[in-house]
Amino acid sequence: MSQIFVICSGKGGVGKSTVAAMLGQILADRDKKVLLTDSDSGLSGLDVMLNVGESVVFSWADVIKEVCSLDEAIFSVNDNLDLLPAPSYFADDISSEEFGELFEASGFEKYDYIFIDAPAGIGAELERACTPADYALIVTTPDNISAKAARAVRDKIDSLGVKQALLIINRFRKKPTLKCDYLNIDDTINIAQTGLIGVIPEDYKIQIIALDEREPKVDKRTISAFERIAGRVLGENIPLGVKKLK
Repeated sequence: MSQIFVICSGKGGVGKSTVAAMLGQILADRDKKVLLTDSDSGLSGLDVMLNVGESVVFSWADVIKEVCSLDEAIFSVNDNLDLLPAPSYFADDISSEEFGELFEASGFEKYDYIFIDAPAGIGAELERACTPADYALIVTTPDNISAKAARAVRDKIDSLGVKQALLIINRFRKKPTLKCDYLNIDDTINIAQTGLIGVIPEDYKIQIIALDEREPKVDKRTISAFERIAGRVLGENIPLGVKKLK
């Protein structure tokens, strides 16, 4: 049975889609069958980030509207990693119920993990993205605005019946250049009011992943951080080790 995670954020630009792509690839490398679903209709970015944008033909909206089959809509990125793209238009005509029922259809059961990359914010599209999800990963950066937005997302998710929400702090710096609005790990957790699953260090190299077709030379610390989060998703008992990052 697939485990379905919605990956969300209250504020745009915190690296949510990068987190989805990296976690998906790492779990695929661990021989898990993974499906990335881009639910951000009209503003889809995962296909571009994964360098398959020009090859994508159909979307989950086409499956729901019976324009194509699920197999026709799913794009194979590489071994064990597939993508179900978002439509290029704002699919306001597709309800949360229709989106949720899609994931009950035959064909999804072959995946160990399904990650739904949700639009930023707490609007109707987040509600739709959460409908099939069992768990949520909320991505924030360590600043007041993003942490407060993460708390708003947590409150919204709780009202939608998602079993568990966990926090990923992205782009963390031990020694920030500007400290005026920069939060430490404890303060970020306290404001977001969400249990922590991992901290990802600032890494400018990973931010160009969507702009360079070559494999980016991501910092080893960044890869290690994603691998630890992936391990925790798998249920491995991996200490958070946040003291080393403070």
